[in-house]
Amino acid sequence: MEPAMPRDRARVIRRAAIVSLALHGLALWGLAASGRARPPRRPPAFAIDLAPPPPKAEKLAPEIEDLPAPAATAATDPGPPLPAEPAPPIPGIGLADAGVDAPPAIDAGRRHRDAGLDAAGPWDAGVEEPVADAGVADAVVGPGGAAGEGDAGGIAARDDGGLGDGGPLVATAGLDGGSGTVHADPAGDPNAKPSPGTASDLRRFFPPGHQVSVLVRLDRLRDTEWAPRVDAIFAPMPDYRALVGGTGVALTDTFETLGISTPEPADATATTLVVRARPTPPALRDLLDADDGPIAWSAVVGGALGRRAPSPRLFPGDHRVFLQWRLGWTALAQPLDLRGLLGPRSGPLDVDTPTATLPVWLQRVAALEAEAGEPTGPALMATASGIFPRTLPIPYGSGGDLPGPDRATVTLELVTDGFLVRGNVRFPDESAAATAADLILRLRLQILDDRVTAFALGQAGALNAIRNLTIERTGRRLSFATSISVSDARNFLTVVATMVDGYFASRRPPP
Repeated sequence: MEPAMPRDRARVIRRAAIVSLALHGLALWGLAASGRARPPRRPPAFAIDLAPPPPKAEKLAPEIEDLPAPAATAATDPGPPLPAEPAPPIPGIGLADAGVDAPPAIDAGRRHRDAGLDAAGPWDAGVEEPVADAGVADAVVGPGGAAGEGDAGGIAARDDGGLGDGGPLVATAGLDGGSGTVHADPAGDPNAKPSPGTASDLRRFFPPGHQVSVLVRLDRLRDTEWAPRVDAIFAPMPDYRALVGGTGVALTDTFETLGISTPEPADATATTLVVRARPTPPALRDLLDADDGPIAWSAVVGGALGRRAPSPRLFPGDHRVFLQWRLGWTALAQPLDLRGLLGPRSGPLDVDTPTATLPVWLQRVAALEAEAGEPTGPALMATASGIFPRTLPIPYGSGGDLPGPDRATVTLELVTDGFLVRGNVRFPDESAAATAADLILRLRLQILDDRVTAFALGQAGALNAIRNLTIERTGRRLSFATSISVSDARNFLTVVATMVDGYFASRRPPP
């Protein structure tokens, strides 16, 4: 037995060596073959944890320095109470038992806003006579699309009768009753060409006195994961129900562009809505004229007027009407903001209303999409003014309170790995802007040095925005730029959707 042991041991060793050589040979062959023939692996569509390379904050061009403004022109007399406005009869609809409570009393500001038509009612009157100030406000616009307005939210205007011919500069009263004095920021580089939206003030595309304006390029969100998230944000809003109700139609399937603006963020019926639709005008009218929200359409001076009957879709006290003033475009607006356009007209519903007859804000809507740049640029934009406190307490670090701005614009541009974030914040004066810039940069460093806080912000999806932030001060304006990851954006939009739903939950009309 002893002589056999060496032979068995030698056989085992030989087999092990052969197997080892074979495995190594196969491995080497596989590596070589993969290097020759296997196509390169595509990177994942989205890098969840990494934000895209951030842009740098950009220089801003000067805003146009305003001419001396005379006394404010806004009327303070609310006028007589707004009379009831019976809707035209709609077959099969009995308004007396439509199931909607009588509208509540309308405050003085709302009465003045809605009462810009003859007391006899606008729907049986002849073609309206032009009103001297029917052009509303023509906000003074500087390079890059930034409009000058007063610290109190007043807007510079040109008294041009609504024809946009650049009449003398006037000023409207601030939203808080201020004088409306206009102070543009003349500082900046005249040759600066910031990215689309960075220097924008979206309020100039809407009636004067608005505080919050939003632009959504739905065409840039279509067929992405962000489309249903945007629907989730807008679904609780009354105007979402006014557009698509319970049809199950997605916003990105129906519209290319959505503009929303309001002079009173707390008032669900004060919003002005502007959309450019994918369907033809007749098809869109059919969509809007739903069983639970009937609309009577008629030809008027300004195009096709849609008068809404009381319905579950309609908030009590909501006097807004639809107007298709240009093929493809539809607005939901206050009658006062459409003065001169609502008189009856014979002929087809679908017309392009002559530009010269439109209020200035409707003239500008034609360029609303271009404010987001072409062929690429932001998918989401927002401007706010007149809603910020004088100081913003900072519950972290040391350095005091952050001065409150008088206007802020933020934009989000969709890229492969997330969103690029840009915008500008304007302060009452250069001192406030310098203080804010210094405090923001110091807080950024403190947060990044604090591992516990940085970890918590990372979990909340806010750390990338802080880490990638850069600021450029121009006079009393700060331009900013940063980037966020896909995961950050998901967290952010989820929080926004929850906040919006909670806000409107308490404002929904009773069933």
